[in-house]
Amino acid sequence: METPQPLPLVILANREPYIHVHTPCGIETRRPASGLVSALEPVMQQKGGYWIAQGCGSADVETADRHGMIAVPPHDPTYQLKRVWLSPSEKKAYYDGFSNEALWPLFHLAHQQPIFRSSDWETYRRVNELFSRSLPHESLKAPHIFLVQDFHLALVPSLLRQNTSLTDHHQIAMVWHIPWVPSEVFRICPWATEILEGMLGADLISFHTQAYCNNFLESCERLLESRVDYARHSVTLRGHETRVRAIPLGISPEPIERLSKTEIQRFLAQEFGISPAVLGLGVDRMDYTKGILERFAALERFFELEPESLGVFSFLQIASPSRTEVPAYQEFTEKVIREAKRINHRFEGQFPATTPPIQLIHRQCDWNELGRLYQAAQICVVSPLHDGMNLVAQEYLWARSADDGALILSRFAGASQSLPQAFLVNPYDTEDLAQSLRSAHRLALRPPTPEHQARMNLLREKVGQRTSLVWAQELLNELTAV
Repeated sequence: METPQPLPLVILANREPYIHVHTPCGIETRRPASGLVSALEPVMQQKGGYWIAQGCGSADVETADRHGMIAVPPHDPTYQLKRVWLSPSEKKAYYDGFSNEALWPLFHLAHQQPIFRSSDWETYRRVNELFSRSLPHESLKAPHIFLVQDFHLALVPSLLRQNTSLTDHHQIAMVWHIPWVPSEVFRICPWATEILEGMLGADLISFHTQAYCNNFLESCERLLESRVDYARHSVTLRGHETRVRAIPLGISPEPIERLSKTEIQRFLAQEFGISPAVLGLGVDRMDYTKGILERFAALERFFELEPESLGVFSFLQIASPSRTEVPAYQEFTEKVIREAKRINHRFEGQFPATTPPIQLIHRQCDWNELGRLYQAAQICVVSPLHDGMNLVAQEYLWARSADDGALILSRFAGASQSLPQAFLVNPYDTEDLAQSLRSAHRLALRPPTPEHQARMNLLREKVGQRTSLVWAQELLNELTAV
């Protein structure tokens, strides 16, 4: 009996895996620094198919064909990227507006009031329809697996289900990468039922933790006339059953070039102007859900408790620009910059210029830079206030040597469920986070103990066992079972 061939994939996502931009040296191809892209792109290279995404690079139009298609990766194409073109007004209302001023703060329990505008909702719905109609003709003729990514495209599964050109042999999965809040929180969204109905067009919905699955099932039970089966973890709406599963996302374990201590110190001095004996690291988007201000408060408390660490320890905060057109993000960026300057000014005179308490870098870093920073940092702080998974924690562990380093991880990040051996903290508790920094700093000043070596080995082992390819295979297996 022949083994059935795996179906090709169609990924629908707001973010594209390759961006083309104009530079003084000509058109340049860039791969965005995105956890979603890093996790899914190796899967697409292995499986083949189509990636449908918003085209946003300055040279995206001229590098694609008249249908918005381009073969990628550039040097060894294995799948097709199809770009969806949005007008500036559509992008502002769909992306900056409904996705990031309404849904993002709502689902992250942020201390930022969601803004619900009916005009943003109408544009969001129209853009979701545009994505659902952008399927290449070949994906309509033969069976495919559709993987709809995240909160930007919550209505797409149902719209695909309504597409009469699709046969019953197609399968649809909705992959939700951010948290799902309790129903009492979610119901404040004026279009909560429409979002649930849109998602339930999928055969399978995956979240990163069981708690998010439970919150989703509860939302369906309370807000829809549907049948929720908690034993099967499924929801049946108008005769169509959708399975709901917790499938934690992993990283793509790209090879890491191990650098010598001399190379690392030279890299830090040349690229960032610092040369501390102990380096702490934060890698985040400039986002109010990432706990950057709370982290800075804990760092200030740490320097109060350990004044002898001034001149020895520096914290390098990478905060890549994010959603720069949204007023709340502009205000947050200004607060972060002011707070870093204030803390450094407070301890002025107690440290040399090459070892500032906080070094804030407000730009994008590519994977090569991040890999070197992960290897340089004896301490990595991943302390979001609420997060679906957060792959920085896994990337840091994978880049470290097997027996050194320290990961301080928020209890409210999905990654904490699978990495309990890290220093788990409450990011709202300044004293808790400061004490964890003290413990990690003291570990960094002496050779690792057997206990700490065993802890780091176990953490790295867990990361290696749950890669993005393992995640994808589990997702596809669940979809096949449905």
